[in-house]
Amino acid sequence: MEARLYLVRHGRSRANDAGIIVSALQNGVRPEYGLTDGLGREQARAAGQKLAACIEGTGAHDPLVILAHSPFSRTEQTADEMARGMADASGTFCAKLLPVEQFRERDFGAFELSSDANYETVWEHDAVNDVHWLDTHGVERAEHVLQRMMHGIQAVYEHFRATEISLCIVSHGDALQILRAHLAAGIPPNLHRQLDALQNAQIVAVPCERPP
Repeated sequence: MEARLYLVRHGRSRANDAGIIVSALQNGVRPEYGLTDGLGREQARAAGQKLAACIEGTGAHDPLVILAHSPFSRTEQTADEMARGMADASGTFCAKLLPVEQFRERDFGAFELSSDANYETVWEHDAVNDVHWLDTHGVERAEHVLQRMMHGIQAVYEHFRATEISLCIVSHGDALQILRAHLAAGIPPNLHRQLDALQNAQIVAVPCERPP
């Protein structure tokens, strides 16, 4: 059964402001790498309001919205602010936060806590599928990111097998780009940068097969 899946990148984070890569779980969960108190939280709350409008616009009658989020502080805080935004926008929906470890950020290995300019270097090697270079630098392959993201989606649907839900994944730029490349564009995961980059707190809807 085909379902509509919503993807949301986290709001503006302190790591974004600092211009550094925070991709390892042990760093990502630290509060100092959460959302910025002003813009980041405002973006996330506005995303919740937009999500409520998106779901209502489809005519869906699923009152339970699962905000399945990465365990990183910036995504957990985004999901929390989104739930508040949904409550502000509509009394129709009940938003439930669900941490899902498979939705964590892509691991950038040797580039952890370095300048975010190094993203471009990784993406150049993604584009030519240079897995030897990625492995040498401890960077998680795009295909592995896709596999675990898909496993996470299936696990959430399985958990709510008997319940009608709208599912929203609150995650990170690369993880969501790789998933979106597969679900929406049908292109190999290493070519994810062929799609326009997701901005902070941007919402996109993609098709996804829900198990019967």
